[in-house]
Amino acid sequence: MNFYIFFILLLLAACAARREMYVVSIVEKSSLAQPVWLSRYGGGAFLGIGEAPTMEAANRAALEDLMRKISQEIGVELVATGEIVKTETSTEYSERSSYQLDALSASLLRDIGRRVTNSYWEHCRAQTDKKIFNDFYRYYILAEIPGSFVDTLRAQTHVENETRLAQIEANVKRANDILSAEEAVKPMDAFGELATAMQTAATLFYNRNATLESLNDRMITAIRSLRINILQTYSEVRPERRFILACRWIIGAARGRKGAPMAQKLADELLAASKNEGSAIKKKLDTHRMAEANRAFAHFAS
Repeated sequence: MNFYIFFILLLLAACAARREMYVVSIVEKSSLAQPVWLSRYGGGAFLGIGEAPTMEAANRAALEDLMRKISQEIGVELVATGEIVKTETSTEYSERSSYQLDALSASLLRDIGRRVTNSYWEHCRAQTDKKIFNDFYRYYILAEIPGSFVDTLRAQTHVENETRLAQIEANVKRANDILSAEEAVKPMDAFGELATAMQTAATLFYNRNATLESLNDRMITAIRSLRINILQTYSEVRPERRFILACRWIIGAARGRKGAPMAQKLADELLAASKNEGSAIKKKLDTHRMAEANRAFAHFAS
């Protein structure tokens, strides 16, 4: 029994010895002691924290963190612009991203430097094992933002969001009018309106993702309806179907006439068709114009 206990203890000691050690020590800092405001900042104050391999990158990361916290306080969705840059070597790994908050860029973030009341940084060294040391900087930024200013920004973002939603609705309405028009139109104009609506939706401060998904579904529906329209209007008509369509259009046009028996109306429509006139001929010409308008999209039908 003692042998088994000794063997288990030996295994536990080996696992503990192989466990990777991670110790962080402070090499240098901006002040001799940590400032009190790091743990005691009251209402109206926002603390941004950032870590990065360089002090400049850590300062930028702290500002980005500050932006996120202020946007959460206002209730605005943060718009991430730019790209995430990843750096990986045999000894270290780091990521750097760029964020820009459209809702506040013109009023708050443009002057964020003047609203920062305190800052503090530490040069840290992380020991991951006995041989590898990773240096990084940890930056803290404290900004004083009055509650009244936050309320003002919240009201401004609501008003601007409603304005942009109205623009989106106008673009969608124009796209629907183009796609539902019976006369010859340019379908690409409808896609241009929907694309403009999606660009505006990407700058919304509230419900951005839901609006983008709705517009994306509308774009897919428009493409499918255009494909159906092409299949119906640009397909080559077989000779036997030409006669059936001509009879159907002439009978429909005769039924649309008023004030005479059906036989008389049918005779009048046939006579008008022989002169290249009447409602049946108009239907034929409209169909041809629609086919010509969709000629550029004929390859979608394949």
